[in-house]
Amino acid sequence: MPKIITEKPALPTLWVDTAVGIKLAKVQRGEAVQDVEKRRMIKLKELVVKLARSCKLLCPEGDQEFEYWGERLDDEISKEFAALSRGIQMLPHQAVHDSQIFIAMEAYVNGDAEFRLPSGIYFRTDPVRELQKISQQRAFVSTHGLPSVLLEMNNDSRKEMHKHSEQLRCKNIARNRTYMEQFALEQRAFVNAMVEFATSFRRRLPTGDIKPWELFAVQGYEGYFHEWHRLTNKRTDWDGMCNFLVSDYFYKLPVVKISSQLHAKLITDNRPIESGDSMDVKHLSLAIPLAHFVLTDRKMANRITELGIDKEWNATVFSESTIDNLFVELEKI
Repeated sequence: MPKIITEKPALPTLWVDTAVGIKLAKVQRGEAVQDVEKRRMIKLKELVVKLARSCKLLCPEGDQEFEYWGERLDDEISKEFAALSRGIQMLPHQAVHDSQIFIAMEAYVNGDAEFRLPSGIYFRTDPVRELQKISQQRAFVSTHGLPSVLLEMNNDSRKEMHKHSEQLRCKNIARNRTYMEQFALEQRAFVNAMVEFATSFRRRLPTGDIKPWELFAVQGYEGYFHEWHRLTNKRTDWDGMCNFLVSDYFYKLPVVKISSQLHAKLITDNRPIESGDSMDVKHLSLAIPLAHFVLTDRKMANRITELGIDKEWNATVFSESTIDNLFVELEKI
């Protein structure tokens, strides 16, 4: 079993859930928020902005925009995330996902006993230097706003994922499927989905019955085979690629393992799946290995600690119910 070494940025790093940005926007707008929540949000913003401006804390924004853009208060929410992040943004989930896979693929081909995932794969440029550069400027620019076609594709995908996950959860409860049984299935989900997609795509391609998102997907899969060919000099090597995708080099990647763990937990739970849970799983699979501190909702924080994900990837996880402990940590910086 290979050892995976994950690097975190040189500065303490905080990742905050989309729900936090929404509450900050409501507070800024003067909308009805419980007094205790209002006080917490005000203090959180004050602490994070102060530390970020003095280049003592990174609070990068990820793909949260996919959850709120096109919804009520979207512009206000983007301003709140810009204030916290100072314009520091992570690369899109898919870009980080692919970087981890390519690093693991090379390690697998070389038979390396261990390999390293540098923190730089999460960003376009060095985030610490970028923050220092921004701190010397009187103003910075943070761009937001998704194209309508991309927003529509994302919204359709989120709705379908929520519906599918809830249906699967109900089936799992009825058949008494355990978390460990589902976790094993989740680990193989990527290779199974790739094979099923390729089979379906080839069958429908002559008819032109192809959706826009499928064109993006096929480009992604082709990228894996291009990299495999570069490393092995073998073209369209399905057997070799699939052997890698069912190996520990792939299974143990944080972006794969964490999402498999959390999704398996969601769809074997007695509680109904909430609309934002699937996106939270996606965000957290990147945030937990990268960040020193993670602020998410109470249910998701409990799942993370129950599964030991926080300890495995050396992250401290907080929710609104434990946010005072986060304030203690931030005040130490």
